[in-house]
Amino acid sequence: MINRLKDERGQILPFVALTLLALVMFWMTVVNVGKLVRDRIMLQNAADAAAQSAACMKARALNSIGRINALLGVPVQSLGGIPLESLIELVLRHAPKTIRKIIAFFLRKLPFPEVVVWWPYVGTVLPNQYVKSLITLQEFYNYTLGGVGAYIIAYNVAKENGADYVIASPNIFSLDGALDRNRGLIVYCDTVVIWGIPIPIPTRWQRGAKRWLELKENEDEIHNALKVTVIAVKKAERGFFPLGKGLLGIEKMPTIYAIASARAYNTKGPMFPSHGRRSGISALTEYLSAMFGGYDAHLIPVGSPFEH
Repeated sequence: MINRLKDERGQILPFVALTLLALVMFWMTVVNVGKLVRDRIMLQNAADAAAQSAACMKARALNSIGRINALLGVPVQSLGGIPLESLIELVLRHAPKTIRKIIAFFLRKLPFPEVVVWWPYVGTVLPNQYVKSLITLQEFYNYTLGGVGAYIIAYNVAKENGADYVIASPNIFSLDGALDRNRGLIVYCDTVVIWGIPIPIPTRWQRGAKRWLELKENEDEIHNALKVTVIAVKKAERGFFPLGKGLLGIEKMPTIYAIASARAYNTKGPMFPSHGRRSGISALTEYLSAMFGGYDAHLIPVGSPFEH
C-alpha cells in the first residue's frame, strides 16, 4: 500500500496535455492570423487595382472629351470665334478695294459677338446640329467613361481580385467636379452673296446656349474630381476558418477593409481652358498644348490629391 502511494508515474500526463492544448491553440491562432494577413494583403491589392482602373477610365474620358472640345474650338466652323478684322479679310480677299471699304464699313457697324458660326452656302440648321452632336458626345463620354463606367470597372476589378464589394459613390467617378459647361451667346450665320462675294448674315441667335467645356474656378474641386478613392470590403465569413471556433471563442473571420486612391494627371497641361473664357478658340489651343502628354493615372496616398 505504501509503495503504491509513493508511485509518481503518470503525474506528468496532465501537464503534457495542457502543454499540447496550449500549443494547438497557439498553432490555430497563428493559422487564423496568417489567413487574416493574407486576406488583408489580397484586399489591398484589390483596392489598389480598382482605384487605378477607375482613374484610368477617367483619364480616357478626359482625353476623348478634350479632343471633342478642340473641335468645338475651331474658328468659324464651330465655336472658336474669329476677330471681326479676320472675318472681313477672309470675306473680302478677292473683292475690289472700293467694295472692300464699303462692306467693311457696314460689317463694323454690326454688333458681331465673339462666337460666330458660319458655314458658307449651307445655312444654319446643319452647323447647329453639328455643335449639338459634339456636346452630346462629350456628355456621353463623361457618363459612360468618367461616371458610371468607371464605377462599374472599379467594382468588377475589385471582385476579380477577391473583394466582395466596394464602398464608393458613383458621383465621385464623374468629371462634373472638374469641368463646367461654358454657356453664352452663339450666332449662326446665313450666306448672302453681294457682287459675287459671300457675306455672313447673323440670322439665328441662341442665348445661354451650351458651348465648350472649361475648368472650374475652384482648384480644390478640380483636384478632388480627378481623384478616385475606393474602399474594398471582404465580408465576415463562416466555414472551415477560423480554426478552433470553440476553443478560441471565435465564430467567424472578421470583416476586412482596404482603402486606396488614384488620380488622373497630365504632365503637359490641363487640356481645357480656364474658367470664363469668352472665345471658344481657347478650347482648341489648350488641347493642342497638352495633347502630346495626354491624361494618365497613378496611385497616390490616401488623403493626398497630388503626389504618388
